[in-house]
Amino acid sequence: DVHSFIYWLETDHTPKPTIQVVHVMIARHSRQGIFAPEVVVVSRQVFASHYINGSLAVSVLFRDRTKSRRYLAYANRLHVDGLNGWLGGLRRLLIERSVRGRGAAALDKQRQRIEAWNRF
Repeated sequence: DVHSFIYWLETDHTPKPTIQVVHVMIARHSRQGIFAPEVVVVSRQVFASHYINGSLAVSVLFRDRTKSRRYLAYANRLHVDGLNGWLGGLRRLLIERSVRGRGAAALDKQRQRIEAWNRF
């Protein structure tokens, strides 16, 4: 039971706006187990106009059936262009700070959405 789609987005938090095309695959599992994954989402970048050479993200929603709780695991790996050379270290430091700050806020926002959806 896999659903697949492609979407495009434009990001404007970089010096030049970047257009990206992303392929997403969503698989739902009905396996029974203590920590069986309910949903696995894999997204990969298939095109970016600049800055990012490639990206792969995996999200897995687990259910702990013994405690009726759910857990979300998320991993993202990307290759960013322009981090070599004599300014590469400074650029990397600035990007890492930005990603850490925005990443925590994005995960918290996603948690709030999931919890609000789960109340209905």
